[in-house]
Amino acid sequence: MVERHGCIHIEVQSQAEPAFAKRMFTYYYRILDRYGHEVVSLAVLADERPSWRPHEHTTARWGCALTFTYPVVKLTDWRARREELEESDNPFATVVLAHLAAQATRGNPPERERVKLGLVRRLYDRGYERERIVSLFRFIDWLLALPADREVALRQVIMTWEEERKMPYVTSIERIGRAEGREEGRKEGREEGRELVRRAVLRRFGSLPPSLEERIAAANREELLALFDRALDAATLDAI
Repeated sequence: MVERHGCIHIEVQSQAEPAFAKRMFTYYYRILDRYGHEVVSLAVLADERPSWRPHEHTTARWGCALTFTYPVVKLTDWRARREELEESDNPFATVVLAHLAAQATRGNPPERERVKLGLVRRLYDRGYERERIVSLFRFIDWLLALPADREVALRQVIMTWEEERKMPYVTSIERIGRAEGREEGRKEGREEGRELVRRAVLRRFGSLPPSLEERIAAANREELLALFDRALDAATLDAI
């Protein structure tokens, strides 16, 4: 984001990366060189490793030294501050709640459905305008994906809420994965998911074995989400 007298660089990082601090510095000086304005770099760490908190890049040789530091927000810290998030009217509180819920409910569809329902209901209880409810719902819906049968049940509950409140916001928008949605949209969504998995594997391990490519090509939405999680968390390529 470019301001009148400066630039703000925000980096969201979802996995531990040894060279992250150096990359933050690289982006910093490239933005500085490109725009010629003062730059503020901020890092949002969305991984699940509490001890990983890179905040400084240092280099020194022959009397020439540089230390670059930047503020860091660790989303896992907010697990202990959930009440603050739930009481906040800031839309980003909902974003953080959804992110923490996605981590906490991985592999537990019933709990994920319960939490997702609560987050969606929270959008209405907070009295947000239609545009905000729709945009936040899209994010929650994407991040907290459910099996098809549970997704249908959740939509029915939401429809009942909207009928009672005369607020047909969510049920009137086009939804990814909706049972009555167009097949073309579902295919496009799956292909985008496959590409994300491929990119995650290549970025972390530098290669994509043919056997894994076959699994990605044949995977459904839930399997792609599982492969994507493994690509982010696995220590080795074989572990995927």
